[in-house]
Amino acid sequence: MKAPKTWVLVADGGVAIVYASTGDTGEHQARLRPVPEGRFGRDDRRRHFGQPPDTGIANARGDAHHGVGSQERRTRLAELQFLEGVMEWLGSAPQLNKFENLIVAAPPRALGELRSAMSAAILQKLSHEIHADLTKSPIKEIENHVLSHLIPIKIAGR
Repeated sequence: MKAPKTWVLVADGGVAIVYASTGDTGEHQARLRPVPEGRFGRDDRRRHFGQPPDTGIANARGDAHHGVGSQERRTRLAELQFLEGVMEWLGSAPQLNKFENLIVAAPPRALGELRSAMSAAILQKLSHEIHADLTKSPIKEIENHVLSHLIPIKIAGR
């Protein structure tokens, strides 16, 4: 049974890295490899996604809370726009055709923002969510978190 092409998105509000499964689940083999052009930082958003739109997204999403300073609102808006840009890139035709399953690992707030920015096509490919910030983790640790989701399910009798 051939393993489906799986991509793993590891993200938070400022960094996103996309890995592809190698299909190898050997004990000493790398199971994930970085996807070329699949590393994003909020600081270089314009390079990847263009000029962010000047919209009232933060207020529309309910981020205008009492006691929240304007700097914090701008930071949240920048994080939201960054994560939306990552989802736009992932959902673009050239990228969407390169994977069959998607695993997303992110802290809870970022995971919610990513989920709300996912197109229907990405949602159909979403197989697992991992509530963890793994953006600063070495690849072996990321592999340990996603290993059980990378092993193909064996059907009895096949």
